[in-house]
Amino acid sequence: MAFAFEIGLSIKDYYDLTPKEFRSLAKGYDNRIKKMYEVARFQSVVAITPNLDKKERKKSISQILPLNWEFEKNSERKITKISNEEFQDLIQKFKFFN
Repeated sequence: MAFAFEIGLSIKDYYDLTPKEFRSLAKGYDNRIKKMYEVARFQSVVAITPNLDKKERKKSISQILPLNWEFEKNSERKITKISNEEFQDLIQKFKFFN
């Protein structure tokens, strides 16, 4: 129901939608949100480009700042856990929680 209000539908219009219409509406809304994220990403990359190394500047926008849906579903993203000592070092180095 919140989705209907978010896209500007009245309650009556929401309940009058067929499943196919709802699916098309949801897909269009999702595409619109993705485009908004892509515009924000482009603006961010343009803003940070002067501070990048020459090697980094040659990368594509999606390589510099990938969005969630651009990651392959089967690709393994390595997440390494850090020890408590490393965590405390980071807190001191960047002055977190002070």
